[in-house]
Amino acid sequence: MKKIGKIKSIDLSYGGYRDAAFGLNIAFTVKDEDGENDDYYYYFDGPWAVHLKWRKDNKWTEQDRTNHFGNILRRVNELVDDAKVNSFSNLKNIPVEIELDRRRVESFRILKEVL
Repeated sequence: MKKIGKIKSIDLSYGGYRDAAFGLNIAFTVKDEDGENDDYYYYFDGPWAVHLKWRKDNKWTEQDRTNHFGNILRRVNELVDDAKVNSFSNLKNIPVEIELDRRRVESFRILKEVL
């Protein structure tokens, strides 16, 4: 299901299971069916945080973690460009289209056509 909303907040922070990951954390607001109240949806993308040290039995490598951090920074750069702003902090209140699976954000995009 697709919904139209806005970025309520966006930051780089701990998240995921027990805050064991570090990455892109976004809260979206979408008007409810009546258009009166905001529904909130959350998105997080990040690798294991650096305080978690790699061990031989891990299914990921330090290079995987570094690549994931790089992909997140590239995504932030794309969002800033698409929103036509000059800073990560200026993404707040930018209109977005959110694709949901129940309440889980599957994907989202900046609504460039309304900016």
